[in-house]
Amino acid sequence: MVLTNAHEHLQSTKELPILLRAMDDIGIERVVLLGSSAFTITSDYRLGFTKYDENNWEVIKAANTHHDRIEAWPTLNPVDVNNIDRLRSYHEMGASGLKLYLGHGFVSPDSRDYLFGPLAMDDPRMDGVYDYCTAHRLPVCLHVNPGPKTPGFADEFVAFLERNPRLQVNAPHWILSTGRPERLAELLQVFPNLVTDISLGADEFLFAGLRRISRSAVRIRQVIERHPSRFMFGSDFVVTNCLRKTPDWMRVRAQAYLSMLGCAQYDSPLFPGEVLTGLALPSSVLEQVGSKNYLRFRTLDRELIAPHGPVDWLRLGVRRSGRRSGERLPPQSASYAEAVRLVDVQPAGSEPRSL
Repeated sequence: MVLTNAHEHLQSTKELPILLRAMDDIGIERVVLLGSSAFTITSDYRLGFTKYDENNWEVIKAANTHHDRIEAWPTLNPVDVNNIDRLRSYHEMGASGLKLYLGHGFVSPDSRDYLFGPLAMDDPRMDGVYDYCTAHRLPVCLHVNPGPKTPGFADEFVAFLERNPRLQVNAPHWILSTGRPERLAELLQVFPNLVTDISLGADEFLFAGLRRISRSAVRIRQVIERHPSRFMFGSDFVVTNCLRKTPDWMRVRAQAYLSMLGCAQYDSPLFPGEVLTGLALPSSVLEQVGSKNYLRFRTLDRELIAPHGPVDWLRLGVRRSGRRSGERLPPQSASYAEAVRLVDVQPAGSEPRSL
């Protein structure tokens, strides 16, 4: 099956040979490289949201060097000045989309605040960026956790989508809703220009996500069958100079994704002694998820449809936060505890690894 990878990160063009070899081995015809911060590349939260400009240039350079196989979606720091001019410059240099980290639920153990979220998704200061993307049909990849552990994020996300009804949005990682498929279904039902990719992230998130999908395979398959054009293949390997991230390392993980999509039952070297339940999607849907849905998502003359009415908050499984429009709420203490538990910080100066 030919694949388009809608979600990947690259440390620098030095790692391009590794990425291209892995793409050939896996059968990935085209890849979207997302702009990354130093934290995204190394998983060292102490580096924070820095070095993103440098990485933007790297992914744009990669796309211009391999325009037949690579797209660049640079990122922006929402509080930077002149973001519209910066976005216009990236667009003129070949960028075909935008990556934002607003709505990302990681809490810095130092500040006990969201590392990636200086503004709410629906903050009016972002309107110019969203308007530019809408006018130029630049899609936005926006990592958002709309669950109950991140108070206000669901409100922000819904308000953002309602304020920008013609903006094409990829909310990746199943919109972080594999544990609540009805939330995923509700968001896709109400917002027709919203899609998601199937990537799950670094290994601990990948392993937990595949097991979650295994436990809810019937319900998740029903969501995909109801919205077969709204799911895209993605890997989120975060290709770095880390020695373990070989093409074979990527191939094993890509095969686990493909087995999850196509098999009723599957095993993997990632899960010794385990047999997981897959989605067993029919070949026609596999082809859509593998590549056709991304091509449809990027069709410039595709009609964009307005939202289908209000969201059913009971199906989202999240209480309304009572926040004001554009307001950013602080994290709960539980979110901080989860961040500390999940992040294994490497010593400064050690070999980078992915988040």
